[in-house]
Amino acid sequence: MSAVVIMRELLIARSQVATKVPAARVFIGATPQGVLLPAVAVSDVGGNEIRTIARNGPSSTIRGRVQVTVYARTYEDQERLLLACKLGAGVHTGTVRGYKVKAVEPMGTNPAIPPGDDKIYERSRDFMVTFTEAN
Repeated sequence: MSAVVIMRELLIARSQVATKVPAARVFIGATPQGVLLPAVAVSDVGGNEIRTIARNGPSSTIRGRVQVTVYARTYEDQERLLLACKLGAGVHTGTVRGYKVKAVEPMGTNPAIPPGDDKIYERSRDFMVTFTEAN
């Protein structure tokens, strides 16, 4: 879940996201039913520990794939929010919530899920989050 926490923090710190979705509607895991839209969910897709000699030390390097899913009332709002969640140029590094982040890299977008009876537009983009955590 560490990669998910890192990704959520980066999203809520980004002004392009914050102007569209308040931090309280950027969720870890599933988005609650009936939530006011637009909203964002950040979830773990998978990951692995990078095996190096550093594994013998107090920390190890983790690569976690994270999916950021946006929910909106219109297709246009969905696409604008998905673009805002792209995080902008560059590879994001630094300390986030106590984790040393080595890189947050975009891994592409996924197909839109057509709206059902609920009329919710949904689409996601993936990121690879590389960071260190305690062994």
